[in-house]
Amino acid sequence: MNKFLAPIARFGARRSFRQQKLSTLWNPEHWGAEASADGYLQMDGVSLPDLVSAHGSPLLAVSRSKLLLDAARFASAVRAVFPNAMIACSYKTNGVPGVLQQLHRSGFGAEVISHYELWLAERLGVPGERIVVNGVNKDAAFLRHAVELGVSSINIDEPGELALLRQIAEQLRRKVRVSLRLKVDSASHFGLAIESGEASVVAREIAANPELFEFVGLHLHALADNDDPEPHITYARTALEFAAGIRQSLGLQITSLNLGGGFTVPTMKVMSRFEYARQRLLDLPARPPDPLSGLDIGRYMSRLAEAIESICRTLDLPSPRIILEPGRILTSQSHVMLSRVHAVKHNRFGPDFAMTDAGKILTSYPCDYEYHQMFVANRMHAPCDTTYHLMGRLCTSADWLAKNRCLPRLEAGDVIAIMDAGAYFTSYACNFAFPRPGIVSLDNGQVSTLRHRERFEHLTAMDGIELG
Repeated sequence: MNKFLAPIARFGARRSFRQQKLSTLWNPEHWGAEASADGYLQMDGVSLPDLVSAHGSPLLAVSRSKLLLDAARFASAVRAVFPNAMIACSYKTNGVPGVLQQLHRSGFGAEVISHYELWLAERLGVPGERIVVNGVNKDAAFLRHAVELGVSSINIDEPGELALLRQIAEQLRRKVRVSLRLKVDSASHFGLAIESGEASVVAREIAANPELFEFVGLHLHALADNDDPEPHITYARTALEFAAGIRQSLGLQITSLNLGGGFTVPTMKVMSRFEYARQRLLDLPARPPDPLSGLDIGRYMSRLAEAIESICRTLDLPSPRIILEPGRILTSQSHVMLSRVHAVKHNRFGPDFAMTDAGKILTSYPCDYEYHQMFVANRMHAPCDTTYHLMGRLCTSADWLAKNRCLPRLEAGDVIAIMDAGAYFTSYACNFAFPRPGIVSLDNGQVSTLRHRERFEHLTAMDGIELG
């Protein structure tokens, strides 16, 4: 670190230590967990340190009861004000088949962004009318499969996709259900721009070919880690005003409005640009979120429904069916990443290095840009009086887990629990030099395998040579 920045970093580290120590995140009940009398972190009746002893480290554990509870709470809040809403869980957020299967059994559809995800949704038994196809750079094979399945909507991201769909519809002699993904954030590269007329050109093509296309509605997704309904309302108003325009000029009537996802989780947060820059420059973590002042999803949905009804009334539009694509709000809190401390190395220039097997490159990439609470799962009652740099196992300084984190005094063998590991942890995981970890489900004291730990043979299974 630059010597001129070092005093600023030391001051910031002291301030951050106090913020972390006083945080309300130290209560494991926020995640449906508890600390046993002997200081072990427990979820769904299972001791997490004992789980690591039995199944190895690193390991991802999923609380089935917490997963289903969070999903039910979200669905209840939505259907209280949007009774006919379709809720399609985001496959890109958490693509673990055993997790997705539980959500589908609870009534959720599928939102997919790739041909693989579409294939997986089909294999999991999701009917086509419960699948929303999103994504960019959709190729012909992906689109053809979606048309053959009769998905609820293919959301057009750029004009070339409609041209491909026209060819496929003519070849299969099938009408294709399509929606327009609108670019409601001017800085984004996703969706069709309204101001340039791009979205209107595509809408005109759809209207001109009613034998090939069934116009379903509009899609927008421009939010992440959002706890305020007002941005959602602003984007919805933009979309509905566009809907009113194409109804008048082209006779196209929307039947659905897909508002995407991006709902926050109160126990973690996506860093602001300032916080992210400070972390990279000064090794300072973001200020911990306050879970007690987080998102009230019932109030959020009520405000959103009220606003959409008012906007539609002003524009003389019939109220569309609402589609939502939640991700982290369904899966984040029910997952915990477990990692052993293998060594503690003295560092005379700052906090000591705790060497773990769960660095951001292999297992925990969201820790690069999000704040996640971390516990020492085998010593929950120990005081948090020491600051550490938690490092990964790869031979690169880029593979760290967290910097300047307030924790109890660590020693080899301790188990670190990284909370809110259910959104994008498995999606970003890679097998750079090490097999990816296993995933287990916890259910009222019972443990079952959702995904086996990779073996060395998995890492070479697709290679074209025989290994002796």
